[in-house]
Amino acid sequence: MGRKAEASTVLDWAERVEREPRQSMQDADTALGELALRRLFLGDQPGCVRALNALLDLASGLQRKSSREYYTLQVIDFIVAHGSLPPPEKTLTEKQKTPTDRRLAAKLAYARDALHDPTLELRAVQPPTPPPTSPDYAGMARAAVSQLRQLDTLNVHQSTAALCDAIGHLDDADARAFFDEALTLVDQRKQRDFAVGWSYVSLARAVHHLDGAAAARALLARATEAAGAHRSMILRELALAYAEIGDPDTALTLAHDTETRVAVLVRADKWPQLQQALGGITDAEVAVKIAWSMATKIE
Repeated sequence: MGRKAEASTVLDWAERVEREPRQSMQDADTALGELALRRLFLGDQPGCVRALNALLDLASGLQRKSSREYYTLQVIDFIVAHGSLPPPEKTLTEKQKTPTDRRLAAKLAYARDALHDPTLELRAVQPPTPPPTSPDYAGMARAAVSQLRQLDTLNVHQSTAALCDAIGHLDDADARAFFDEALTLVDQRKQRDFAVGWSYVSLARAVHHLDGAAAARALLARATEAAGAHRSMILRELALAYAEIGDPDTALTLAHDTETRVAVLVRADKWPQLQQALGGITDAEVAVKIAWSMATKIE
């Protein structure tokens, strides 16, 4: 099965979860709107229309007129932005201060009719590409090292993560110099807490690109030791890092929740196991988070 087909299968599953009965509309507009957009980028217009109709179904059942109008307008705005139909009347796209039943019915009818119009063509509109820039990664690395030198910096893991992200864009010689200095500065911290442990995880990811999986694995072991009693706070990062260095078995033993386990399986390209893991998820918010992470991986 190709990656687009895999993505479509995941979105099918996320859509089924989204259609489950719920007590409120919280996150439904975002979830179904994103589902529609993802399907559009995959070239799946029927799936896109299906997600938009699902949002209209949810919206039409709301008692508050303002909420009903808000979610209906989400669909109309989507059709206007991505569709080939002539622009609707202005009254159908404007938000009313006090929505009336007649105007709401007209908006809902327009959205329904537009989605069922055989001449409707939906296109994925890409945002304009900004002009290329050349970030000063060396400057970012120097700034992060400067922060690491301040022993009173509590969030050392943030500085270390920023440094390791920056050196990933540098040549090997500069990357090595910044990495060695960062490792020395982190080693100097004697406290055992999640921030120091997390810092070693970031350093492990960086050294994986410089020296390979064995060097990364050694730093991940130090991360566990450095976190001490706070190890549970870095379990997710540890699991993802082990998956990234090619050790999914260790990663899965550390994955303490479904979302982390799925993220590990995505990074390891273990699609059959992933299908099994998805089967028991009933939480819509978790479903959508996972769908987006998978779509990002596939893209």
